[in-house]
Amino acid sequence: FLGIAGFGRGVARGSRDLLGKAVFSVFGTAGKMTGSLSKNLAMLSMDNDFVAETQKSSRRKKEHIGHGLMQGAKNLGSGFFGGITGLVMDPIKGAQKSGAKGFFKGVGKGLLGAVTKPTAGVVSAASTTLHSIENTAKLVLNQEEKINPVVRVRPLPPKSGKPDHWQDSGR
Repeated sequence: FLGIAGFGRGVARGSRDLLGKAVFSVFGTAGKMTGSLSKNLAMLSMDNDFVAETQKSSRRKKEHIGHGLMQGAKNLGSGFFGGITGLVMDPIKGAQKSGAKGFFKGVGKGLLGAVTKPTAGVVSAASTTLHSIENTAKLVLNQEEKINPVVRVRPLPPKSGKPDHWQDSGR
C-alpha cells in the first residue's frame, strides 16, 4: 500500500483529471456550437467566397490561447471587412452580371452581408477562442506527464546483437 501520501497523490490526480474533463467538455462544446453558428451565418450572407474563407478558417488547428486569439481577431476583422466591402462590391458585381436587376439584387445581398458577415466574424472569433482555451487546458494539464518521464537503463542479455544498454521510458 502507498499510505497517506499515495492516497493524497491519487486524490490530487483524480481531481485534476475531473477538472480537466469538465474544462474540455464545456469549452469544447461551446466552441463547436459557436463554430456551427458561425458557418450558418456565413452561409446566410450568400457570398460563396466568404463561406469558403469561413470554412477554411474553422478547419485550422487552434493550438493555444495566444494562437486562438490571433486567429479570432483575424476572423473578426475579416467579417467586418467583408460586410463593409460587400455594400459596395455586391451591387457592382450584380450590375456587371445582370444589369439594373442585378444591381438591386446586389444591393440586397450587400445589405444582408453587412449584417451577417460581421456577426459571423464575432461568433467565429468566440469559437476560435473557446477551442484554443480547451487546447491550452489540455496542454497545461498534460504537462506533468511530459516533464519528467521515468528513464531506466537495463542491461540486455548477453549475445543479443544489440548494444549493452537500452532505455525504457517506463510506460
